[in-house]
Formats: sequence, structure tokens, C-alpha cells
Amino acid sequence: MLSVQSLGIHQPAYYPAYGEGYEDAFRNVNIAEADIFLKLGLSKGDKFFYENAIYQVVVNRSGGTIAKGTWVKLNFGGATRLGTVAAAPAATKAAIASSFNLTADQLSNVEKAIPSFVFITSGTGIGQRRRIRKNTGSTDTSANLITVAEPEFWLPAYQDPTLDPDAFGTAPATGDGLSVICPWEVIPTASAYDFAQGVAMGDFSDGQWGVILIAGLGLAKCVGSTDALVAGKPIVISGTAGVAKGQVGTPGTATIAMQEASAICGYAIDAYAGASALRHVWVSGESAI
Repeated sequence: MLSVQSLGIHQPAYYPAYGEGYEDAFRNVNIAEADIFLKLGLSKGDKFFYENAIYQVVVNRSGGTIAKGTWVKLNFGGATRLGTVAAAPAATKAAIASSFNLTADQLSNVEKAIPSFVFITSGTGIGQRRRIRKNTGSTDTSANLITVAEPEFWLPAYQDPTLDPDAFGTAPATGDGLSVICPWEVIPTASAYDFAQGVAMGDFSDGQWGVILIAGLGLAKCVGSTDALVAGKPIVISGTAGVAKGQVGTPGTATIAMQEASAICGYAIDAYAGASALRHVWVSGESAI
């Protein structure tokens, strides 16, 4: 393995060959969570600079393999990240029994560098958001505990040392809605104008960790057969999973024009009017920060 300079820090990275281009430095990253730091020198969710581009360490939550060049978005909502409080905790307790079916530490980041969050979306405790410190998973859903910490700085528990900083201001009740966001979980884009997080640098399996490009030059899946890619012009996410396309040449309605203008994920380096294939693009980096 060679060394990567990331923001002035030497990081080890999978770099078996230079291959097709510098972005292939990370093409073989398909690793288990336990190997992230060992093989990348990075933590879950870390973003890092390398050769004039920005990358991120992410986990595949799609249920299948994410292929090289696939446009991906953050995984939130849906059956696995929207749930309810399974048993009401006291206001002073930091652990919430949830309706999720979790694997232990699935929602946590040991290094705490990149936080994940639980947000109460409805019911008694509505509007409260907390960082996730850890979670205990079980096939018994009543034991799927999410332990929280570090409330928002403006809340009384943060400012008053006599209050428990792990507790909720208002105790959530059984049945309150829960939403979880882990900003390192990704799935392929699925619908036209999805907001892309980045492009997969190589194939990585469900539940495995890989690297995505979130800003800079790379190879990405694009289709130009209906709406052609124009050199130097914007591209947007298409209705085909994980694939971008050129903009509509003459939008039929103001709505389409607005949707495409607000959904630009990068621009094409070369013109292309063919079927879905890897194309040279510049990823715009709205998700880079």
C-alpha cells in the first residue's frame, strides 16, 4: 500500500495500481467495518482530499452491490431509518428502545468524529434531536436501544451542568416517531433529480465499506441517448438508478427547467449521446462539506 497525503496527514490507502486514472486508487475498497482504519487510515464517514478531489468513506445500505461509477445518495427515511419509540424512557434516561431491527453499533461511530443523529419526528417528544453515542441491536426489537448524547448547544441541559446532558428535555412517549440519519450510509440514486452524494469509485457489496468521489474529476455512469451530454454543460440525475444524464435541450415546461437547474450534479467533460456507460465528468461537490 502507498501513502496518501490527506490534508497534510499521511493516510494509507488501497492503491494496487494506477489503472485507468487516479480515481482508481480506491477501486478495490470493499472492506468490512473492522478494517476501515487499518486499510484506509480513516474513520466511518470521513471526507478527505486526494489529488485535487474530495472523497468519502461510506457504507453500502442498498441490499445489493453498488458498481463502480454509480451515483449514490444518502440513505435516510424508508423502513430501516424511520421508526417509533418502542418503550417510553424517563426524561433522565439516555437510551431509547426503538422499533428498529439493528445490528450492534450499526448507528454509532466509535471515533465520534462524524456524528449520527436520532430525531423525534412526532408525538410527545417532537422536535428533539440528539447525537447517537451507541446502539445495542437485537432480534428482539424491544431491545434495540439507541443511546444518545450531546444535545444541541442551545438546550438547557447543555448549559446547566446540574442537568443530565444525555437526557431528553421532554421524555419521548411510546409510539413517538423516530428518524435516524447516519451521514455515511448510501444507496444508488433512484429517481430523476435525486440529490447525489457522490460517485462510487469501485464495486462494493451490501454492508461493506467503500470510497465515493464527492467533488472532482472522475468516471461516472451517464446516459445520453435521450438527453445528450454536452461537453462543458451540466448533467443531472436520471430516472434510471445510479445514472446521470444530459439536461433537456429545450424544457417543455418551466417546472422541468427549474427541476433541472436545481438538480445539477456536475458537468460533462465530453459530448455523449449513447447508452449508459462510464463517462468522464466533473462532480460538482454540493455534498462536499
